[in-house]
Amino acid sequence: MDVSKEHLAQASLCLSYLSLPVFEQGRTDDELTTAIRSGAYAFCDYAYESWSRHLILGLQGAVAPNDSMLQRLEEDLEMFLNCHWKVPMEKPKVPKRVVDAVRLISKSDLREKILLSVSFVENMLYAHVEDTTLSECLDLFRTLLRIRLMLESLARGPEYASLAKYYSGRMFKCTRLYCKWFHEGFTSEADRTAHNDKHERSHHCPHSGCPVATWGCTTKADLDKHISQHHAQDPLEDEFPDDPDDEELQQAAPTFTCPHCDRNFTRAFNLKVHLRTHETSDKPFACPTCPSRFVRQGDLRRHEQLHANDRKYLCHGVLEDGEEWGCKKSYKRADALARHHQTPAAQAYCLKRPEAREAASLLTKKVAKRKDGVEGAGGSVGSK
Repeated sequence: MDVSKEHLAQASLCLSYLSLPVFEQGRTDDELTTAIRSGAYAFCDYAYESWSRHLILGLQGAVAPNDSMLQRLEEDLEMFLNCHWKVPMEKPKVPKRVVDAVRLISKSDLREKILLSVSFVENMLYAHVEDTTLSECLDLFRTLLRIRLMLESLARGPEYASLAKYYSGRMFKCTRLYCKWFHEGFTSEADRTAHNDKHERSHHCPHSGCPVATWGCTTKADLDKHISQHHAQDPLEDEFPDDPDDEELQQAAPTFTCPHCDRNFTRAFNLKVHLRTHETSDKPFACPTCPSRFVRQGDLRRHEQLHANDRKYLCHGVLEDGEEWGCKKSYKRADALARHHQTPAAQAYCLKRPEAREAASLLTKKVAKRKDGVEGAGGSVGSK
């Protein structure tokens, strides 16, 4: 089997699929909804994530510019770029391996667009670049996010079972292209939210029992500051052991084995930190607010304090005809929610119906008057 040709064939398949009319940026909400219900987007996550990867791997092994498969690939690329190309405000950085791979593309103008388009996707895949606004040269990612938003909205209602046969039961997905949960997804919105928190607050305190060990910090600098302020006089157990005598130095280093996997550690502290990475089934105390579970009730009470200042202003509601509105994003302040509702994205998707805009305005005013207004902040507010 010629592996390079197989990659080129897969690249052509992905590009042709992504060039279908259902991916045109100007599709109406009704058109997208119809396509979602028919299963038209069941292949889109893989296709978007993999077209550039198959293309580079296939081109790296290609040697003949006049190969019929290569010519067909150029046609597919040209069709794809005609559908989704947009001039970037700032050219993305082009890796050398991408330059080398596209050397066999015969048309110079097409080659330039391919270089930029592949680099745009590669930066999201491998450089973990999340804000690609300046280097965006394909409109497809925004279209994909719009499709996902509508799919999730449908999946929250009675259509979940009918959609699951096309999109599996994991329709709530991470939006970061480099993350494996971009295509694997979660069965519930709560699980996806908990996963996103790990991206946003990925620096965790190593001190067991500290709330920040669970909650985390957004940057390493914040974590260092937290440790300096709260744990400078509170060394961890086993962190500063007594100096060993000569006999101990001659013995083999102690081994602490994880009971859940085959990892071994030379310090008990390292094992304690490692154990937090395992999700165990013997945690009977569940948090009523988030998916976290705990072995001891005291740990649960300590964790619940983290939710004391949870965001109370939710972009969500149910109209009188039963239709839900909003993206379910939450904010700490009513004015922040009001600013969100003024953004183009919120006007287009969260408040696309006039009744939803009126309900959102009433929601902001009502919740702002209550200090304990979590109850009723979402589903009970109608269009009156």
